[in-house]
Amino acid sequence: MSTPRWLPLASVAQVRHEVHRAARGVRGYFVGAIVVITAAALLDLAVPMATGWIIDAARAHRSPSSLLSPALVMAGAVIGSGICNGVAQALTPSFFTTIVTRLRESMIRAGLGLDQQRVERAGTADLVSRASDDVQAVRDAANGALPRLVNTMIMVIVSVSALASLHPAFFIPVLLAAVLYGLAIREFLRTAPPVYRAERRASTTQS
Repeated sequence: MSTPRWLPLASVAQVRHEVHRAARGVRGYFVGAIVVITAAALLDLAVPMATGWIIDAARAHRSPSSLLSPALVMAGAVIGSGICNGVAQALTPSFFTTIVTRLRESMIRAGLGLDQQRVERAGTADLVSRASDDVQAVRDAANGALPRLVNTMIMVIVSVSALASLHPAFFIPVLLAAVLYGLAIREFLRTAPPVYRAERRASTTQS
């Protein structure tokens, strides 16, 4: 029994090019999502600010009417943040889902154009797994992990900026954490691809 000749994997540059091509015409969704997510993060900062105003008013023994403005600011911030997050949850999946759909169509066209003998040497399970399991993994990431990642990154940036505006010293632990996260991500990107390739080949061999 001959050893399968696996179908080639795309390089990072090829992946970047294909994603860039698939994003044509839908980048507006992503830009719009970033705008509304940023607006939601800024509105979230208004809640603790309004809470501080209420505490200051209580300590100063001001009249109850002085609490009306902070309460309105807090209510408006909560409502506005909810609306912005809802719009973002509609825009972000639209962007990523469109890209995944186009990439899958491109992958299917490339698979149908492959030479039959080449597919047989690699094993049909390799091609089938890429058209099913791999596509499903990318779709799950696009619909779940990536939108949450974008949302979290923007909220972290806004929160860190707010802390740094209070005192530059607050930025030091954030910078140290960012360095550690960067090193961890770099190590993951270095070691993960061989593991995933081995796992994929093992699963296709068993299929």
